[in-house]
Amino acid sequence: MKISDFPVITIPTGGTYRLISEKLLVDLLTATTPETDPSDTPEKQFGQLVKRFRVSSGDTQPGLAERLQASEKTVRNLESGRRGSRNGKVIDSLMEVFGEVFRQEAAALGYSPSGATE
Repeated sequence: MKISDFPVITIPTGGTYRLISEKLLVDLLTATTPETDPSDTPEKQFGQLVKRFRVSSGDTQPGLAERLQASEKTVRNLESGRRGSRNGKVIDSLMEVFGEVFRQEAAALGYSPSGATE
């Protein structure tokens, strides 16, 4: 089953989301963005975003790696914010797996669907 197979809902407070599961939707809508340290790099902030979405979806690092067709090391590197983890194909796959909300938050951190930063 692909993400696009799930129904789309619109939230009165704004935004359109794919309803993957009620739990995931509740987790995403009630999640608070952790305070970020101003010294955090964009890579670290992106890693925190990846981990938040992975955990909210109930996935493990090995499970996400499989869905992305990437190695577990790649997922660990992404989540830890290590430099050199900016593989455009993997970032595109993350945006496909996690959907529009993830894409918007990633864009706010300077990550475009091509994996480049602005």
